[in-house]
Amino acid sequence: MPDLVSSHPGTGIAPSIDPRHRALYGFFMRPKLAVVSPLPPTQNGIADFTAELLPYHQADFTTFGIIGDDQAAPDLKGAPVTVLRASEVLRDRTLDDAHFIYHIGNNPDHAYALPLLARRPGLVVLHDYGLGYLLETSSFPLGDRETYRAWAQHDHGRFGDRLAARFLTRGLRGRFMSSTLALNGPVLARASALVVHSRYSQFKAASRRPGLPVHYMPHHVSPRVAEARRVTRSEARSRLGLPQDAVLVTALGFITRPKLIDRVLKSLARLQDTLPDFRFVLAGERRIHEYDVDADIRNSGLGDRIVVTDYLSEDDFFLHLAATDLIVNLRHPTGGESSGTLTRAMGFGRPCIVLDHGPIGEMPDHSVAKVRFGPDLERDLDAILGGLIRSPARREALAAEARALAETWTARASAQRYHDILAATPRLRPARTGSSPVVLGRRVARVARGLAGGERTVLDASSDWWRYSAAPVWDPDRRPRLLCIDPEGSAPRLLSALFGWPADAIASASLETVLAGDLGAGTFDALLCILPAEASVTQAEALVRQVSPHLRRGASLTLEYVGHARAAGWKAESLLERMGCGCVRVFTQDEMMPDFERADDAFAQPLRRVVTGIKTSDFTVLAPRQGLEPSRVMRIVPEDGRWMLEEAPTAGPPPPKPRRGLRQRGPSGAIEP
Repeated sequence: MPDLVSSHPGTGIAPSIDPRHRALYGFFMRPKLAVVSPLPPTQNGIADFTAELLPYHQADFTTFGIIGDDQAAPDLKGAPVTVLRASEVLRDRTLDDAHFIYHIGNNPDHAYALPLLARRPGLVVLHDYGLGYLLETSSFPLGDRETYRAWAQHDHGRFGDRLAARFLTRGLRGRFMSSTLALNGPVLARASALVVHSRYSQFKAASRRPGLPVHYMPHHVSPRVAEARRVTRSEARSRLGLPQDAVLVTALGFITRPKLIDRVLKSLARLQDTLPDFRFVLAGERRIHEYDVDADIRNSGLGDRIVVTDYLSEDDFFLHLAATDLIVNLRHPTGGESSGTLTRAMGFGRPCIVLDHGPIGEMPDHSVAKVRFGPDLERDLDAILGGLIRSPARREALAAEARALAETWTARASAQRYHDILAATPRLRPARTGSSPVVLGRRVARVARGLAGGERTVLDASSDWWRYSAAPVWDPDRRPRLLCIDPEGSAPRLLSALFGWPADAIASASLETVLAGDLGAGTFDALLCILPAEASVTQAEALVRQVSPHLRRGASLTLEYVGHARAAGWKAESLLERMGCGCVRVFTQDEMMPDFERADDAFAQPLRRVVTGIKTSDFTVLAPRQGLEPSRVMRIVPEDGRWMLEEAPTAGPPPPKPRRGLRQRGPSGAIEP
């Protein structure tokens, strides 16, 4: 008998099952899959996207759909899945052994997924790279404005904190801040792996969190497209009340400012006297609070050539696809979003005009007509839009290329990829919150009392960092690496004796070696640096520049220095903030843990300060030199750049290999070809 129930080690997922044996396999063992996403009838494109995948997930898993408590009960056809509310999943243990897939988009329909993701890490499908709008709309209405600032600080360090403070306290926000300030770091931090629909998002996410497997998967074409193609253009126009002989130009989806509807209206107004009869159909819901499209329509001078439908049902959406001659899908600025409407239009076989910018600009040149983004945008738009309206032959040729490409993007193939990615990705334990765990003062004191004489001498003669528990505890599951810069050389022994660090996890370096840039390649999860009394401010800042590229995001930093530098106007806490650190804390003598056996002269050093922080940003702000140059912002990424080319090095054990005889179709590396 074939091995029907063997799974990928560490994941609990079996390989794809032969349909002849599926019932027998289900009798023995069937893994659970929780799919966290809005579902129809919620008016959300991701809801439709997810519902189209559920029947294929059900072939390999016992599938659960997880929706928000305030969302309508779903109407699922052909997918016998169990639907649970988010509060049910948080409250009981039904899905403790399940795999989780989170479909996250940049709108408030996905807010309920965030507390679930914090508790139950899983595979994240990021439909929009930037999540600022999701964060704003899920927190501001509740009177919560600190979460926004915390996310900005987490993603962009001191720089992000200042931007958020200006926005929250004074209402000041740059024109493109909502699209360029990604605010997705806490989501990436909870992901066991990531799926995105564009190379644009793939490379951004991989650089933001090195070591996270980031998989590129084109947005699938709805299975309903094949059925919808049976409706003829003439029949669709008749049912929608649209003219039979006019050329129909259509913009699909919510009517928002980034879709550049105003540019299309101006272009059509300039061209209208040279074009055959046409209609511009805005087939989607108005978003008046974001963009007053009616004012632009009134000012366009196009009169009754404009049709606005407002929100469309699925049936009416496909009728408009059947009726149209040409799709316009321009987007700027972009938050890294993928366009389900564009994918459906291409799969239907409709010619599309897009902006050569962001994720959509990645489409092959032969499959879409691209308007160049730049100073000649209006001229290029006039030429391309006018040329396609006038030429049925050009439209047909472009439509054929679009359909040929999109026919490879099937929901069945996407579901298989999800299966393979889950099989290649060991599940994560629920993530800890806050900073790295630290040793409590009582434990330090107890261990100190038990040390042998020689070690006790080292303890008493050493610096103060260990007295404040200002170092992370060794984590055998993650197997982190620590860089130790200590002129006296006692810190590694204390890290082993008090904090559990094995010797092979500690790399020691002198201050001179670091300043000379001789650290070589590799990254670290923690830094312990004790600056000697004679260290200058210049040396401290040079240390920052040299060490930053070797520290992973989330690294724990401990810096001890002598207080006379503080008296000269230099603060180590400011240095850590400029280095991109959050959770910065200063320890002084009066904050010492009270549970020590004795406090001798070596123990009481009032001039010394210990500062800790967590590296939350890849931006380092270099301090200005007096009267010479302004401060500069540097983008810092880890020295070990192999994650861009091959499987990412991880802090934990390597992912398990499949058992003999099992197949994994998709590689598990961070970047795929």
